Amino acid sequence: AAASAGAAGGRGHAGHACDLILIDGDHTAGCRSDMVLMSNAASPRARVVVDDIQMPPGKALARLNATGLMRILETFGPYSARERDPRNPCMRMVQPPYEMCIPWGFSVAKYLRAATLSDY
Repeated sequence: AAASAGAAGGRGHAGHACDLILIDGDHTAGCRSDMVLMSNAASPRARVVVDDIQMPPGKALARLNATGLMRILETFGPYSARERDPRNPCMRMVQPPYEMCIPWGFSVAKYLRAATLSDY
């Protein structure tokens, strides 16, 4: 959950704010809520790393970039799984097939403003 605005009027909670935010783990449309909510915990200079840009997190980031909540600064990938790109490490698994290779990439973004109700 995101923190509320601090007493000084800046983003963050009780004078604390995040300089680096990692959005990872939710490969559903729910990641958009994570990105919107975390805008209220971000420092003005915060950077947001969004993993798995070839999945719903990337689509959510693109929408938030279009609405003006976030700006994509850099994108890395997605890197091919089929061609065994060395920048795309396959996920190792303990059961067969022992590895899963999918296209993979990430983006670095920043918040342009705190979220409003229209962002949700």
